[in-house]
Amino acid sequence: MKKASRLLDLYVLSKKTGEKIASIKEVIYSKHKQRILGFIVKENNIFKGNKIIRFKNIKAFGDVLMVKDEKSIEKTESIPEIFNIIKEGNNVIGEEVLCEDGESLGYIKDIIYEEKKGKILAFLLTDGVIQDVIDGRNILPNINGIKFLDKSLVIDKKIKDDFTKNKEEFKKLLEL
Repeated sequence: MKKASRLLDLYVLSKKTGEKIASIKEVIYSKHKQRILGFIVKENNIFKGNKIIRFKNIKAFGDVLMVKDEKSIEKTESIPEIFNIIKEGNNVIGEEVLCEDGESLGYIKDIIYEEKKGKILAFLLTDGVIQDVIDGRNILPNINGIKFLDKSLVIDKKIKDDFTKNKEEFKKLLEL
């Protein structure tokens, strides 16, 4: 389990040359597939425009991300699914988490994912800076019954009740 925010600003190295070829600017999430699709990268050259690396092209995660070679960096427009997510500003981070009874549980601050497929395992929530300092951030596991709407995530009452009941246990998962 890893926090997606820890990927930001990491260097991307080519396994072929051993050179730093880019750095991670942003993580691209698919709400529909509930996983990381790829990354917007900043290349180490003068060319402008968004370039991406697909999640499936990452060969190793660590202090840097390893890819096969420079060809792993692609134009955003060459992958319609990713291009549309970027164009629509369809980012999971910052979206409100609501119960179907209308109660707000906070906002998505980070994603916890697994490295093999990029599957979203849980959402790290914030209630605001002061509340985060007092109580810490809450973790909402990504389970059946969670629905992504246009700019929010909606959960049913049973998930909310389980979340409320097990908040402290879920927080301990971050310590692993």
